[in-house]
Amino acid sequence: MEVDSTNNNNENAPTTNSKTESDGRYNVELTRAIKENHGCDIREAIFCPFEGGEAYFATCGGNQVNVYDCNVRGNYISTLLNYRNWHLQTMKNRMEQIKANYEKKHPDALALKSFNSICWMRRYRDFYIAAADNESQIHILSMVQQKCIKIIKTSASVVALRAHAKYPNVLCTIDTKNECKFINIGDEKILYSLPDKALQIRFSPSHDRFCVVLTNGNIREYLQKVEIVKDDDAKQDDDGNGNGNGKSKRFVIRALKTYKFEGKGGDISDFIYFVDNVIIVGNEEGEFRQINMDNLELQHQWKAVGPLEHGNVCKFALNEAKDCMVYGNAAHQVQIYDLKKKKYLRRIDTARGRKMPFSFASFCPLHPHSIMMVTGCSVYKYDPFELVKEYFPSTADFAHQFRNGIQLFTQHRSVEYEVDKMKQ
Repeated sequence: MEVDSTNNNNENAPTTNSKTESDGRYNVELTRAIKENHGCDIREAIFCPFEGGEAYFATCGGNQVNVYDCNVRGNYISTLLNYRNWHLQTMKNRMEQIKANYEKKHPDALALKSFNSICWMRRYRDFYIAAADNESQIHILSMVQQKCIKIIKTSASVVALRAHAKYPNVLCTIDTKNECKFINIGDEKILYSLPDKALQIRFSPSHDRFCVVLTNGNIREYLQKVEIVKDDDAKQDDDGNGNGNGKSKRFVIRALKTYKFEGKGGDISDFIYFVDNVIIVGNEEGEFRQINMDNLELQHQWKAVGPLEHGNVCKFALNEAKDCMVYGNAAHQVQIYDLKKKKYLRRIDTARGRKMPFSFASFCPLHPHSIMMVTGCSVYKYDPFELVKEYFPSTADFAHQFRNGIQLFTQHRSVEYEVDKMKQ
């Protein structure tokens, strides 16, 4: 496969291959790095997927949940919410700083209070964040109230969370026993338990299907719907004749086709829906497959470029147009792959001489040119090397951007890419 950028730190270096096509859509530079969670690795990182919350980026690591505001570019990323799951009195006196790091002095308590997974939920005039810890609890955090409003007890510690795509009050959980359950966060009842042992779950864009990574390494797709059935426990009618006519809703899940992989389920690092019947799966060896789940056809496959360490392939994401995918290859590189042209657009070196194995990668929903990456306990934000008017309209941001001590721009500047000129 041809790559249009060389494997060095200068992204503007001219390529020596005349056959390669130039594509400057994702020519980016590091603009912000934030270290959080008292040195504990970040376990989950996700943008709010709902309309109106595109600027919110949430992470969990250690006993903390952090929410960042990515509404503007560069160094203006800020922390909106910091929730700490802690019960010990660690303050020595009133003169001690509130944010002092005392958790490391209580490693056993920190391990219990640490979060494993988070997900966003859409509620009426609010966004919820569900966070699962090692004490078999799910914390429900409200963005409007800026606090934890409910704690749901579970039978085992939850390691994966996913909000139901169709029903906003339903939370899908996968625990340490590999049991996948659908829980109503209102009354805390279990609506459905999947009979198969699961590791990951994703919903289709149409919300009528979902795929699950099984512990044996297979990916199985299910069809879901809700039926109205008679309630056997319905109360009697007012006339006392005993003919109860109460009705209730229940989930009806039917297993569809199964795609078989060579390894175990733990070898699959991440998978996402590309379209309603096509998924993209990445494993720990850096191999990616595009699979049609209707006929189990392998449509396309490729592998991450460069040296790769087993177990360090990060979670990946698609852009809004679903034509590009971003991921890290565990060798201090951000890689962007064009799914339509089936070629690499960019390999971005992020460090000099040291490895930064990324665990999460995502495009910013508000700024498609920007990229959020997570490695260890740090969050990195990459913005376009050239400011683009269409994606960054705020003049306040432009006035404070410097490179090598020289102010960049004081007014809007549009960039016309070669790919756009070819379309004209």
